[in-house]
Amino acid sequence: MPRILSPLIAAMVLLAPVAALADSIDGTWCEPGGPRSLQIRGSSFVNPGGHAVTGLYRRHDGGYTVPEGEAGAGDIVVVTLLGEESLRVAEPGTTALTWTRCQLNS
Repeated sequence: MPRILSPLIAAMVLLAPVAALADSIDGTWCEPGGPRSLQIRGSSFVNPGGHAVTGLYRRHDGGYTVPEGEAGAGDIVVVTLLGEESLRVAEPGTTALTWTRCQLNS
């Protein structure tokens, strides 16, 4: 019995981070057809301009204020999880777009 449990426990440990990201806004998201990305780790965001900002985090939605020095400074960007692989990003003055999880390059 112990020989069966060890691989099972190892698999659960390895898959746990993937399962945790699948049901939350945490992760790295890519703009459709564009070079911009958005990283979310709890209330820590790295916005498309590359600036680290602290925002509002709720497991399935959140947002942050665009920092000084960027276009739209002071505006609020709202993000909403649509599914495991899609996130709605609403930036002021633009139509909300559906971003997808970025694929890791290997």
